[in-house]
Amino acid sequence: MRRRALVLLSLVFPWLIGASAQEPPAPDPFAAFRPWIDITAGERARADRGETVVRVLPSRGKEVAVLALASISVSPEVFVARFHDIEALRTSSFSPVTRRFSSPPRLADLARMSLPAEDLAAIRRCRPGACDVKLSVAEIARLRAIADAAPPDDEALRRAFREVVLERVTRYLAEGLGALAPYGDKPEQVRTADALKRLVERSPYLSAHAPSLVEFLLDDARAAVEERDSFLYWAEERFGGRPVLNATHVDIIRTDPGAGLPVVMVAGKQLFATHYNNASLGLTCLVGRGPQYLLYVNRTEVDLLGGLFGAFKRAILEGRVRNEAGAIVAGLRARIQAGAPGLSP
Repeated sequence: MRRRALVLLSLVFPWLIGASAQEPPAPDPFAAFRPWIDITAGERARADRGETVVRVLPSRGKEVAVLALASISVSPEVFVARFHDIEALRTSSFSPVTRRFSSPPRLADLARMSLPAEDLAAIRRCRPGACDVKLSVAEIARLRAIADAAPPDDEALRRAFREVVLERVTRYLAEGLGALAPYGDKPEQVRTADALKRLVERSPYLSAHAPSLVEFLLDDARAAVEERDSFLYWAEERFGGRPVLNATHVDIIRTDPGAGLPVVMVAGKQLFATHYNNASLGLTCLVGRGPQYLLYVNRTEVDLLGGLFGAFKRAILEGRVRNEAGAIVAGLRARIQAGAPGLSP
């Protein structure tokens, strides 16, 4: 019996010693998003195989939310540098024009912003509460006065619209998001600040783990520009083939390596859009240190949703978002991994 016990001990103790000497399991790279967003083992395995994983997230009201996940191999320095070169990073078939604003913004920054013909026609029909371009009541009156001049001058109207955009961005930087006039294109006016606050409240992982980003999203814009890694850009994007002009404020933060957070977090809040969006909040993250992942979460409040056919419209919109998000994120990953001058991926 003693001999058997010695044999068993000789087998068990080395196993115990070896087990105690093993490294602890790697931390969950997505822990900061749980329990609100659960990246499943299956989704992670698909990303590891090179797939781009896309999932429509639960949402309510007029919100549409989507998650996209892909593997990536890039240094934090390159990741950040690529976002600073936002014009090269975002330009694609989905976003044919992207331009970064100067500091301070200038009208020349908007030289390539051109309202399409259908938006010019829409402005000529605009009335407060009934307009196919998202404008405030005062902006509708201002642009209609130019649109009604004889003979019609499309370039004068385009120039006036660029001036409206510049004034919105300038006022935002001076006084914050709350200073922007509400959209008056629908019977019920909507403030971008209120819509964005709703989106932030539905992103509790930000307040739990990244309160400085919440401050950027909701607080004074001027301080963000002066004190943070922050900039503004405008873009022409295409949704279902329709051109949409918008402007976005970006903030970039790098986290404490030991904090269990994404290595880099890039937040973008949309300041205005000519169609569809009351507000939009995009979060693009470099997650993990080996393996690494590109994680994208977008929450947008869409004015089309609601009403008698709200469920039908949501199904169509979510299907389109699901189909387009994968290609957009796959292209984004390829451009990030392409590197930046003087930096190694």
